[in-house]
Amino acid sequence: LLSPVPVFSSINTLQSSIMSGISKSAIISVGAILLLLALSQIFSAHHYIEKSYSVSTVYDDSYQASQIPAIDKSLLSSSNENNEEEASCFRANPKFAITQNNHDNGQPFTLPTPIINLGFPKIGTNTINEVFKSSGYTTKHNICRPILCGVCMKRALQRKTPPMASCGDVQVWSQVDVSYSKGHCFWPQIRMLKEFHAESPDATFLLTFRNIDKWISSVTNWRGEKHQMPFTMRERLVNCTVGYDFKAGVGEKDEDLRQFFCDHVNAVRQFVADHPSHALVEIDIEDPLVGSKLEAWFDVKGEYWGHHNVSPQPLPKEDK
Repeated sequence: LLSPVPVFSSINTLQSSIMSGISKSAIISVGAILLLLALSQIFSAHHYIEKSYSVSTVYDDSYQASQIPAIDKSLLSSSNENNEEEASCFRANPKFAITQNNHDNGQPFTLPTPIINLGFPKIGTNTINEVFKSSGYTTKHNICRPILCGVCMKRALQRKTPPMASCGDVQVWSQVDVSYSKGHCFWPQIRMLKEFHAESPDATFLLTFRNIDKWISSVTNWRGEKHQMPFTMRERLVNCTVGYDFKAGVGEKDEDLRQFFCDHVNAVRQFVADHPSHALVEIDIEDPLVGSKLEAWFDVKGEYWGHHNVSPQPLPKEDK
């Protein structure tokens, strides 16, 4: 007769082998399923974004700069150097609009929320976000999970729902525009001033400035922060109809970008002049005193001001 010990030993070994095989197979199967689900989510998100940015549904080709009132020309014709600085569309105005509601018998005050950055990308949006976030404000910068803020606000515009309440309802919106790929851009700071006003008539507007040539260089070279995109921001913009007279095909020349920048500054200033319930704060991100100035206007710590999301510097011509 066979000894039972080897038999039981063999059975145990067989069971262990089967269970081990099953465990490995199960782990591999579960891993494969999770990978497929993740890839499905990625492709679904990509498809959704592409669909959301359909040029035919997002953009109205009849939207022209003429629909934005021009800034008072008398501001631009002054020979006074200080007035000229205040009126320049390439320099921050040292003064800003404050309504009577913001004053408290001359006592210190903090400008109200929500605070919406109407400046362009690559002008300190990450830094602004860090300053307010580190100081205790709730913020959104580009991402309004599970989608991009520009996509979310575009959907709100289409559905005629309040954009900020629809996309997060935070205190500070440090970047709301999106330039996803060639031809797929949506900039609420151009398209949705009326909607921002309707939802929050006492919102504080930020308008950011930097050396215009440095800004042009930045958008010309920037491909993304964490994920490098196949096209630079400038290549994406050249194929976009963003607003004013900046249509697809415009932007190859530096002068096109200068005009686009100037049109936007003039439009924002005029909008605030027409809607004086808003405070407009213009800041130069290259100003060494910008941190302390923000402290004077908001409940923030200027020490948090720094440089984030810096664009790569272009190579010298001889090294290209």
